[in-house]
Amino acid sequence: MKAKLLGLLILVTGGVGAWLLLRSAPVAETKAKTRSAKVVQTIGMAPADRAVTVAAYGTVVPARRLVVRPEITGRVLSHHPALVPGGRIAADETLFTIDDADYRIALRDARTALDEAEAEIALEEGRRTVARREYEQLLRDLPGAEINEDLVLREPFRQQAEAAVERAAAAVAKAELDLARTSVRSPFNALVLEESVETGQLADSGTSLATLVGSDVFWVQASVPLRDLGTVRLPAGDQPGAPATVRVATAGGEHLTRDGRVLRLLGDLDPAGRLARVIIEVPEPLDSGAPLLIGSYVRVEIDAGTLPGALEIPRHALREGDRIWVVGEARELVIREPEILWRNEDSVFAANVLEPGESLIVSDLAAPLPGMALAPQPSTPPSDR
Repeated sequence: MKAKLLGLLILVTGGVGAWLLLRSAPVAETKAKTRSAKVVQTIGMAPADRAVTVAAYGTVVPARRLVVRPEITGRVLSHHPALVPGGRIAADETLFTIDDADYRIALRDARTALDEAEAEIALEEGRRTVARREYEQLLRDLPGAEINEDLVLREPFRQQAEAAVERAAAAVAKAELDLARTSVRSPFNALVLEESVETGQLADSGTSLATLVGSDVFWVQASVPLRDLGTVRLPAGDQPGAPATVRVATAGGEHLTRDGRVLRLLGDLDPAGRLARVIIEVPEPLDSGAPLLIGSYVRVEIDAGTLPGALEIPRHALREGDRIWVVGEARELVIREPEILWRNEDSVFAANVLEPGESLIVSDLAAPLPGMALAPQPSTPPSDR
């Protein structure tokens, strides 16, 4: 009996102790969950009028090219001192001269033949005067007689004499032309690409003595994507073609720039890339410290107008599906899908979809969800880091 009472006492004591321990234990306070904000790099953006250009690549070619061949045969007497590869010769300057002695003799002979033909026609006119008098006397003596008036008045002889004069005059003109061709002149301001002229050499019409290109204007044959061709303004009537900037990489890594203008659209596609081809005219290509050289591979930026009130978005900040990530006014993620107006190599121009106070996210997010909390940090340009 005592053992039972002792066991009951122990149970009651243990239960009371347990109850007291539970009552005296600290109570954990329930706290609201807080979200951790994601750190992102941002840049401020504002709409502005954006000049757009069509990027194209091409090669510098001469606008005028001439292979010089003499039109007569003879020995070269002299040539222009600048008639060497790379030399520059002004328009109408003498390139080279050919010995003209034979051609002066030929001209003198032709003029002598012309004088003889003119003298002969004067004599024939005298004979016709005598024949006319005899013809009139014959008509008085034999009225009604059938007489060939043209033969009696020496009409065939007159025509023959006149033809001889014309033939002699043509010979004089030909001799004068041959004599003038002994001096060969440059038809335009020229750059010499090739030459093979030496004093004393025998030249004829089959001999190529020089290759010249015009130095006032060079062309750039540029290939333009078909999708951009409609934005390239071509010349129409009095309206010139679109302005263009030609960029050439130099040995130092810099770029030489030249102003040009769209001249015309070629009628075929570039067979390599199925691209449209346009001609860009570049004036005074050699008149600077860094000349534009024929054969140079260049980048061309053709003016395509202006987009009013557009955003310029870096390519790396444009997300899949042409979306952008924006830090909203409450520092939360907002996903927008702007209308893309123009695409460049490094950026795109888009219609403005930003509200005041919003900024563009340029860094990556592992799992972007609209409304997620953000901790924006202004992005530092690479040059300032």
